[in-house]
Amino acid sequence: MLVGCDSNGRAANAPTERAPAASAVVVPSAPPADPAPAVDAAAAAPAAPAPYPAEAIERARRAHSGKACQELVYKKGCAETRTGRVKVRLGLGSGGKVEGVEIVENGVKRDPDVVEKCLKTKLPEWAFDPPDGAVPSVELDLVFADKC
Repeated sequence: MLVGCDSNGRAANAPTERAPAASAVVVPSAPPADPAPAVDAAAAAPAAPAPYPAEAIERARRAHSGKACQELVYKKGCAETRTGRVKVRLGLGSGGKVEGVEIVENGVKRDPDVVEKCLKTKLPEWAFDPPDGAVPSVELDLVFADKC
């Protein structure tokens, strides 16, 4: 038996199939989530304090030059001298008062312990400008030199 085709390309005598009715199911969609706000890493992290100003260090040096143990350079006149370089770190309180003295390096050639003891006694008498947001510590290089 020959089967012809209708105008839709289906077999003319073939049973027609009905497509199942599509049921319309509406699924409510959630509103689009707001993306997390962008966080600027520099703004999120607290700003690092600025270094303590060099001009404030110089003002304190000039104001307290008599309290830097320089008198210890000469022992027995020019016969014996205590010379060298000492690096100290001073911790400052909010008002600028020295609250801690740390000897970082002591390069004094004769009696370095005598110089260190003197510095730990006299440097707390120094006063600096209040740190006001700057790093509350100062490093000083103190040079002990003779003029003999």
